Amino acid sequence: MKDLLKEIVPIHQDGADCFEEILYMYLNWRYADYELMFSESLEFAYQYNLLLGESIIGSDKNNITFINKYWGQLIYHDSVDSTETFDFIRAELLRDHPVFVIIDTFYCIRLNDYQKVHREHYCLVVKIDSENNFYCYDNLNSEVLKICLKEFIEGIKGYFEIKESLTKEKVDYLQIFNDSIAKLCSKNIGKQVQMFADDFYNRFDYHLEFKNFEFDIYAVPLHRNIGHVIAGRECYIKFLRLYVDKSEGEELVQAIDLLKDSVIKWQMIRNILVKSYYKGFGNPSKEKIFNLLKEISKLEESSVELLYSIKDKNIVFLGNKNKSEKHNHAEVNFESAVILDLTEYFSNNAFGATVSKDCTADFTGTGFYFLAENIPHDKLVCENGISYMFPKIQDNINDNISCNSQEIAVPIDEYKGISFLGCAEYGNYAENMKIVSSNEIYYCNLKFSDWAFAPTFGETIAWRGYAVEKRKDTATLIKGSLKNILNQTCFFENTHEIKSIILPECPNIHIFSITLLK
Repeated sequence: MKDLLKEIVPIHQDGADCFEEILYMYLNWRYADYELMFSESLEFAYQYNLLLGESIIGSDKNNITFINKYWGQLIYHDSVDSTETFDFIRAELLRDHPVFVIIDTFYCIRLNDYQKVHREHYCLVVKIDSENNFYCYDNLNSEVLKICLKEFIEGIKGYFEIKESLTKEKVDYLQIFNDSIAKLCSKNIGKQVQMFADDFYNRFDYHLEFKNFEFDIYAVPLHRNIGHVIAGRECYIKFLRLYVDKSEGEELVQAIDLLKDSVIKWQMIRNILVKSYYKGFGNPSKEKIFNLLKEISKLEESSVELLYSIKDKNIVFLGNKNKSEKHNHAEVNFESAVILDLTEYFSNNAFGATVSKDCTADFTGTGFYFLAENIPHDKLVCENGISYMFPKIQDNINDNISCNSQEIAVPIDEYKGISFLGCAEYGNYAENMKIVSSNEIYYCNLKFSDWAFAPTFGETIAWRGYAVEKRKDTATLIKGSLKNILNQTCFFENTHEIKSIILPECPNIHIFSITLLK
């Protein structure tokens, strides 16, 4: 019997619901290219509506028909008898088959809905132990979800399976790619984004867009639909990346980079709107969003034109290619690394000692902060050998830099790279910082992923901990979802003299520590 806990790799996809994420995990485990389901996910359409948020149509849709066409039949079963369902799941696991189940969150102790809300939640059962506890993967927990037998009996709603089909077709990668590009070219996405930008500038009314959503900003149509736009682009990037990894389509990398830049700018727009909900919206924010939309229009138009130029070329499917691009750390002497003391530059309080509405910590500016449990003392050493000075954690004391063009003094010397301990919030961000020497200024791209999700820019996780959500009258520990502080290194092609570092103007990127490499 296989250890499915080790064999199945958790997958997170922004915008995906609980069913879709476990479906991706399952198909990936089956060696199926689930990314093909994203072939039509790049979408943007503008249609006039009184609310701008209702004027845009973005897509994070998946082409579920691909399952039945290429991988097998998706079959659902109601759970009429929990004992019968239990026996079926146990039998399938003995055959090394994980099982999709639907559970009522009201009965799951480890979920935030426990004894509060009845909600259907999809999980992938990968193990049952000797005490009949279920171990599941789902999209609400960064760790494996454990469900006891009592919770299962009370909460099980149904289950489904993917059965082999005798009529499934062989995947035609070239045809799927060409069909995708043909449909994409007919949508004129760049022009649609520009139309939205112009209308945003002329008639956006923050109060009108947000007034009916005082207690739930995430239900605001503009926030929700921009989220769909972002998720659709991230899915399409995965679709294109599949062709880079499995073909000779190296020219696709440029189109991917353009779409990545677009995603970052969409995320910046959504972040500005979210933070304005708490801090107010003015003309500078409006101008910033308008300019970002114009940049997005050009980026997406260029990416589509590039993809069209590739369409109908003979992209040859080669199968898996193992592309590993790692820096040779043998050239770096970690023992001579220079660890900077950033205390005087700290501008944000990310850590709080207690779960309390009165806690002064506010990492995101919207009430979220790290709970100061199991934190490093003085120094943190990452798996790659890089050491950082971990900030001293105290109530009411800043412990990180929220990037806003601060200039960090550095002992003047020759360096081979810079390592950062940090993360982003409300999106993934890539912004230029300046490396200042005695004679000139160099530019280096500082990239950090959102603290809540898996790293997307090649960072490694340096530390994980729980977060707290603070509101006017309450503070809630966010169960089941650990947040990340990440390790990111910028290596130089040649050694450079450095006397200071000017951080980017991007408050969503947070720096806890910096180490210079020799």
